[in-house]
Amino acid sequence: MKAIIPIVVVASFLISCHQEHQDPVPAPTPPLNREYGLQSHPEAVAAFDASNYGVYKGVVINAQDSTATFKFNLYNNGGQPYGLFYTNHKLQDSLIRYQHDNNGFMLIPQVPDTSAIPYNVSFYYCYFSSYSAGHGTALVGFNVSAFGKSYVLDTRLNANACLNAMLKEKSSNQVFCYEGSYSGSDSGRIAFVMSSDSIVAIRASVWNPQFFKLATAHVSNGSFTLNQVDDGSGNTFIFNGTVQNNVCNGTWTKSSAPTLVNPFRASRTL
Repeated sequence: MKAIIPIVVVASFLISCHQEHQDPVPAPTPPLNREYGLQSHPEAVAAFDASNYGVYKGVVINAQDSTATFKFNLYNNGGQPYGLFYTNHKLQDSLIRYQHDNNGFMLIPQVPDTSAIPYNVSFYYCYFSSYSAGHGTALVGFNVSAFGKSYVLDTRLNANACLNAMLKEKSSNQVFCYEGSYSGSDSGRIAFVMSSDSIVAIRASVWNPQFFKLATAHVSNGSFTLNQVDDGSGNTFIFNGTVQNNVCNGTWTKSSAPTLVNPFRASRTL
């Protein structure tokens, strides 16, 4: 993979196309590389629950077996769309949009995208990366359909391709992010985003190495069962987990050895 080129310092910020909803405020800036607190309530505002604006949270696993967490704020409480990038339980960077060419590649040198995102119109694919030169470890492609009905996260972390999972937060349904690992008859990384009723999980094996498909499931009282089919081996992997006190503990089995029970564990990162 080609390394991500450092980003130029941004001199101006976006002005919201819907200022009647909120007053413009700048995107978060340093200090970075600092610990942060976990929210106990949703950050999303009710006015944007059924729109393309609001709060989106996601997790990634990259080809180097590392995980990270991202949060995107599209005019939820300010006039500047931005993203935040977290690793190792620290806030690592603040991300802004950059322009791309007609082929979809980010312009080099980077040019900040100061265009307004239309309200309840499809927000077409764009790039988010560091607001400042000298960071640039994360390059994120992100788009949202009209009314926030679907969304895509496509991440390069340390210039490596990643698995991605994301959920939109609602004012009455907080989204939580978890990063962890699984072990036993296979081992690797697992990460997921979860609300009170839904979970989207990603997993990467270090034995093969192998990326697995997204797995989704219903959540009930903090418990879930994920079924993940491996096209290569033909196995179905079953993950049963329960979240309590910001930690998810659980077990997993695979269809070829259903009596062999293996552990997994993940901790909340957002």
